[in-house]
Amino acid sequence: MAVLLFAPLPALAGLEEALAAYESGELRKAFIQFKHLAIRGDAEAQYQLGTLYALGQGVDRNDSQALRWLRHAAEQAHREAAEALAKMYLSGEGVERDEAAARKWLAIARSAADQRAQQQADECE
Repeated sequence: MAVLLFAPLPALAGLEEALAAYESGELRKAFIQFKHLAIRGDAEAQYQLGTLYALGQGVDRNDSQALRWLRHAAEQAHREAAEALAKMYLSGEGVERDEAAARKWLAIARSAADQRAQQQADECE
């Protein structure tokens, strides 16, 4: 009978550290940190990772990976990701041009913006 022992993983960098790496031009480091966070479901990291893939920053440009990560973020009501997807579908950049898909993602972006506005209004009360 084999027994597997696992060493604890080092703590992953937070979103702030990943954003700081990006802003300081450490694109590969930012890519790695965003990817760790994105895999764990962080919508902002998914958006940032999708953007890095779309622009080829810190990683080779990969439209299918950009689409994948932007979609994950947009499905969590990330407004900017939904807007980026809508632009991709409207322009046909990285995907086949699809106005119906663009409208879908614009509706999700609008809904996310409405939710954010409602949350801000609730905080003012």
